[in-house]
Formats: sequence, structure tokens, C-alpha cells
Amino acid sequence: MLVSITNAAPFAYITNFGSSNVSVIDTATNQVTATVNVGVQPDGVAVTPDGKKVYVGNNNDGTVSVIDTSTNTVTATVTVGTNPNGIVVSPDGTKVYVACYSTNNIFVIDTATNTVTATVNAPNIYNPTSIAITPDGTKIYVGNNNGPQIVSVIDTTTYTVITTVGVGANPHYIAITPNGAYAYVTSWLYNNVYVINTTTNAVIATIPVGTHAQGAAVSPDGAKVYVTNSGDKTISIIDAATNIVTATIPVGNSPNGVEVSPDGSKVYVANTDDGTVSVIDTTTKTVIATVSVGTNPFALGLFIGPATTPAFPPSSVQDHYSFKIGSINLTVGSGGTSQRFAPPANMYLQPGHPYDLYATVYNNGLCNGTLNTSIFGNTFTSGVQVAMYIEPLGLNPSNNPQHTNGPSTGDILLNADGSTSLYSGSFTYTDATIFNNPQYWTNVTQLLPTNGVVVANDTYAFHYLINIQSTALQAQNDAFNGTYYLLEAPNP
Repeated sequence: MLVSITNAAPFAYITNFGSSNVSVIDTATNQVTATVNVGVQPDGVAVTPDGKKVYVGNNNDGTVSVIDTSTNTVTATVTVGTNPNGIVVSPDGTKVYVACYSTNNIFVIDTATNTVTATVNAPNIYNPTSIAITPDGTKIYVGNNNGPQIVSVIDTTTYTVITTVGVGANPHYIAITPNGAYAYVTSWLYNNVYVINTTTNAVIATIPVGTHAQGAAVSPDGAKVYVTNSGDKTISIIDAATNIVTATIPVGNSPNGVEVSPDGSKVYVANTDDGTVSVIDTTTKTVIATVSVGTNPFALGLFIGPATTPAFPPSSVQDHYSFKIGSINLTVGSGGTSQRFAPPANMYLQPGHPYDLYATVYNNGLCNGTLNTSIFGNTFTSGVQVAMYIEPLGLNPSNNPQHTNGPSTGDILLNADGSTSLYSGSFTYTDATIFNNPQYWTNVTQLLPTNGVVVANDTYAFHYLINIQSTALQAQNDAFNGTYYLLEAPNP
């Protein structure tokens, strides 16, 4: 199976209050891939910006569980205040802020050590349930569920409440727009969403939604706000430009936490009384999947990780992380020619890992659906000679001149016997039929770093030299069009 090295689908981490665990959903397949036992009655959840850790507030034992996403295991448990609810990670990933309902304070956790480094106590923090942070990390907005109907604004440098904003009763959740300009606050009792201008810290709009507004999430482009209504089993979609509800979508029983996928294509809603998660297509505004999870899923927080580049090596021998180096589109003549294959700027070969070379052939622009073990298949049987080599481009490939007349010092040759060697002033063409032999591709198992030093974040180009020996083949100019070459990283 080939998996793209970029835009790997993220995972959703759903806290199950009733079963004291976290369900891990692969958003590519909408399947639960793991279940992680945590503390008692987990509620709030937050994924670090790099996607490597998940912090879970365990409401009934006063702790925060730290999950390593590479293994889906709890690697640390941090003691905080009584009844931790809302939880958020700073944009730089260095701190976690935990709102503790019964101790009326905010605990600050250092993510490097997973220890509490500060506690924010103030008379105007009362039964906090929700917490959000501005994109610049300078302010925290805390929803106080009981007492005065306010949102407390905390300066993250001084850990002091700098102001409070009056909203409706039971402010349950807060979502801040990607540009940091507005905070959307749900009011469970008043069935409204209050919009706070984060510059003036004043309410600029009140938006009626469904019954018992709970969770809220803003789309990555800031255009839409999604609000769960636990009392009428719906989700309201707010146009952020007009602050008007434009659609209402039925979901499961008692919808609670809600989050939008990083690409904005899907919305995930935790249905507390159903033990399910509804998946909504943001284009069609319909539920496209319902995923069974644990008991009483809450998932209040930013529970979907970022779309990340997978770590090397792959997790199983069946999976290969592959990336397209480039496409060849040659007009074949009687002499030799060269085609450079430079990878995109954000794709790098990794140090210390072997790479396999493969070719997959497209016919008339249509993929034949198979990974070929030869370059030409049965297209040519004789009269075609080829030479291939890898050219290190350095850390700034745009400054590296293209080699048009063959390899140069430091390039890595692909030899006919499947071995590799450093170019030292000469190379030989090989009859193309050698590449019809699967054994060749079996032998070429360590292009890099067998004969070269692979530098972290270095880029490489694949060159292909062709020499036509038979004039009868020169007319078959289109035989090479649409051929894509892949470098793959299997398990070492």
C-alpha cells in the first residue's frame, strides 16, 4: 500500500466520560484504531500542536493523563485541582492550561516535564468549565459555569485576570477564531452564542441557536462556527461574517464536543447519550458516518490532531511512505538526453534510512493501477540503453544547477547489477531489458545512504539518461510520457 508522505490524515481523540477511556479515530477511514485507558471520567481534551501528545482532564480524580500518540499509551499523570474540565495547549506547545471546576482555579503544566509550574487563583474565576487561548498565546478566556455570568480574561505572562466579560448564564464552551479576533461563547441555559471582540473584550453579537448550546468549533478558514445543541440533538452552523445561523443539522443524542478537521472538510461531533461520534461533510452538510466509541463521549476541546508528515520508518512492512519525484516527458531522438526529477521543496529524504527505487507507468495519461517492477514493462525488448543516478541537491535545491550532460562528482549511480556506487568520472549505459528483471529491483534496496552521506533535510533529484540504439524505436516518442518515479522508504 502506498501512503502519501504529505497531508497524512489526523486522528481524533474522543474522551469517554462513562467508560474512562479515550477512543482514537482515524479520520481517513472514520474507524476506531485504538482505545486508551485514562483516569476516572475524562472530560476535556487537547492535542499538542505537533500532534505528539494528548492531554486529558480526568474529572473525577483530579488528574491529567498525558498520551503519547505514537504508541497510544499514557506516559504521565499530572495531579491538578478538583474536577478538571476545560483544557487547552499553548500555541507553541510548551504549556497546558487546565480549568478546575471545584477548586476555582487554573493549573499550568509544563509540557517538557509534565509538572505543574503555576496556579492561577482569582475571585472572579468561579466553577470554570471551558478555556480557550488566543493564537498568539497572550490571553486565556475562561468560561465560569456558575456564579456571575462572566468570561474571565487572563494574561498568560502575569497569570492575572485582566478583565471580565458579561455573557449569558452557564457559559459552557469557548472557541476563538484562527485570526484571534473573536471568541464564541455558548450559553447552555440561554440557548445563545455570545461573540466577544478580543481587542475590546466586549460582546458584539448574540446569536440564538438550538436548545442547551454546548460545544463550539471554528472552521480553519474562520468562515463557519459549529455549535452543538444537546437539548434538541442538532448542530447549528453560523456564518462568521454575518453571525447568523445558516443551517441546522440533526445528529445523535446529547451532542457535546465538536471539532473541525484540519482541512475543513469534516466536522466531528461527540454524542454523549449515544456513545457515538457523528461525522459531517461540510460541503453537503450531511452526516456521512456514525462511529461507535465508548460510554458517554464528551470530547470538549481541540481533540483532532494536525495533519502531519509521518515519522520514519513506517509502522509496518506493508506500508511504504512514498513520494513522487517527478514525471518524465521526453521526445526520444537518436542521441542521449537527460531529465531531472527534483522533489517538491517540502519533501525530504531522511538520514539513516534505506530507500527503494520503483517506477509506475501511466498509459495515455491513465494509471494502470499497478506498481511495476520494470521501467518499460514489455514496451521495449532491445535497442534501448539507460543510465540512472541520484544527484544530491543540498539544503537549497533551487541554487543547485541542473546537470544536463550526465552525472558529476558526488552523484550516486544505479548499476546494472542492482548495486550503487559513487560517480568517479565515468558511467555506462545498460540495456533496458535488465530492468525487466525483478531481481534488479530486489537488489536496489539501499540507494541511500549506502554510498553517500545523507544530510538531514537534504534533497535529491533522480536523473534518467536514455540512449536509443535502434532507429526503428525513434518514432515511439510517446512511450515515455506520463511515467512517474517513486522513492520509497520501507522498514530498514
